[in-house]
Amino acid sequence: MKKNIVIIVLIFIVINSFGQTWPTIYSKHGDFSFRMPSTPDLNESETTLMYSYEVDTTFFLQIKYSENLGNISIVTNNLNNTYKLFAQHLIYLTPNGQLESIKTVYTNGKEGKEIGISYANEQNTSIKMYLFVRVYIWDSQIATFTIGAPESNLSTLLSYKTSFFNSINFN
Repeated sequence: MKKNIVIIVLIFIVINSFGQTWPTIYSKHGDFSFRMPSTPDLNESETTLMYSYEVDTTFFLQIKYSENLGNISIVTNNLNNTYKLFAQHLIYLTPNGQLESIKTVYTNGKEGKEIGISYANEQNTSIKMYLFVRVYIWDSQIATFTIGAPESNLSTLLSYKTSFFNSINFN
């Protein structure tokens, strides 16, 4: 009898570990939702929300949202140039940053860009890092969804990236 209980408990643990789903987070502003492996930290100012979750010290997921871009016509008159400038800014901010990819994405009909960048880790430049960002700009608002990790975690990063980016939902 004791053996049967142990087997049932082990089966329950195994089933639950495979069936884990990331919690859905509903943004306080911006009318969108997303999923992360766990409930993220939230930092908030008058104009910006930032959700962040660290898998470890070099593997992270982050969302930044701002609803006040000021004169949006400057930004949206040529949105493709705006996205290119955003990508150039990311490269500039990362040590030895290299643009790996940039592509147009659509989420619930909302157009955005997915930007992939590789760069050297600031503490140890021999470690190659990867950063993927989805950027959406609309109605004086911007939302960026970012995931990054070292090359040694590339397969997990790509798996998380798919789950994270596919979970984005604009209402």
